[in-house]
Parts: sequence; C-alpha cells; structure tokens
Amino acid sequence: METISEKECLEIITAPLRLKKEGFRHLWVGYSGYGKTVDNAKLIRYIEDTVAKCFLISTDQKNRIVEYPGEQIVLVDQLGQIEGQSAVIRGAAMTKAADDEIDFEALAKRIWNIARTTTVPVVLAIDELFDACSSSQTWGPLERGKRKSEMDRLYRQGRVLGISLAVTTQVPQEIPRLAYAMSDTVCLFRMDGREIDYLHRLGVIVGEDAEILQGFSVGEFLLCQKGQPKKKCSFRVDR
Repeated sequence: METISEKECLEIITAPLRLKKEGFRHLWVGYSGYGKTVDNAKLIRYIEDTVAKCFLISTDQKNRIVEYPGEQIVLVDQLGQIEGQSAVIRGAAMTKAADDEIDFEALAKRIWNIARTTTVPVVLAIDELFDACSSSQTWGPLERGKRKSEMDRLYRQGRVLGISLAVTTQVPQEIPRLAYAMSDTVCLFRMDGREIDYLHRLGVIVGEDAEILQGFSVGEFLLCQKGQPKKKCSFRVDR
C-alpha cells in the first residue's frame, strides 16, 4: 500500500475546493486520542494558508483542544452578528450550562444564509458528528413540520454553494450512512471490534484493511478516496 506525505493528503482532501471551487466533504473516523481533532485543525489551517481564505464555523462540545486565529466563541443564534470570518459554536462543556447543547438544525440553516451572502468559501468543522444526530444513524431532531433534516440538505446540496464539511467521529456505526456516501474522502484511524465490523459491512474497508487499522499508532491513518486505492499517511506532530 502506498504511503503519502501530509501535503499530498491535504491536497487530495481539498481537491474539489482547489480545482473546482466546490465544497468538499471529508470525514475523520477513529478512537479518541489518535489525532482526529488535531488533524482536522491542520486541514483548516492548510485551507486558510494555501487554498483560499474561508468563513470558518467550528463546533466544540467539550474543552478546547485546538484554537483558530481570530476565532470568536458564540452561540448559534449569535452567528450572524460576528465580526470577521472565524466562529466557534460553544456547547454545554464550554458554557457549563446543561441546556446549551448545540442545535445543529438551526446551525445548518444559518450556514445556508451565510453561504448565500459571503464572497469566500464556507467551511463547517464538526468535532463529533454524532452530536448532530437525534438517534443512531438519524439526523435531527427535525423542526416541527419539516420532513427533511437541514443537515441532510447541507450534505446533499451545500457543495454547489461552496460549503465544505470537515467532520470527526469516534462512533462510525452511529452516524447516518449519508455521511459516508457523500464524503469525497474518509480518513480511518485506529479501530477494532464492532467499529471495524461495521465499516467492513458498509464497504468502506476490506479484510486486509482491518489488520492495518488495528496496528496504527497515534496520528497514523488510512486515506480512502472514491475510485482510488487506499493510502497510508500520518501528520507530523507539532511540538
């Protein structure tokens, strides 16, 4: 299996944005502590430094692991009031208020409005996609009278407005299958047991991939790209 550099991996992930000026869909999957959140932050910084200035919206339900230059920490309903182009949507673990869970349906709707008015690409970085689900493999909860989720719409149609999604999860069997089907690229970190069994049934990995994933150390992952052979990669550790 081919091993590629950090730069080559970032170029592949951002290819739709770099080459077609369209939004990309990328998913980081693996156990906690193996580098998903940190590597997602590197992806965002690569976009800002190399590809294009963007309007960055990131979610954080827990204590801060990474920070972005110029970020403003806000609630969802404050998103349209910020100055600049970097916002962190804070959740219960940051505000210490039990009722401050992020309303992802409201967030998705506001992102549509931002994408229609801004002149730069919009990137939504979600740290744990399962937080956007109402139950196993189901988006929501839906607004009263709505038949389809705003998150579903964002995944299916947001690309044409230049909306990119860079998301992580440590529970691959709990997020909607659409997240895999619509993702241009998926990076798989260390996993075993039922997580690997699920990814195998879904067709994301084949038999020999399981042994590779079980042997990964922190920072190592498989890059899966539609129609292309899987590639090994690891991002350098910043000290």
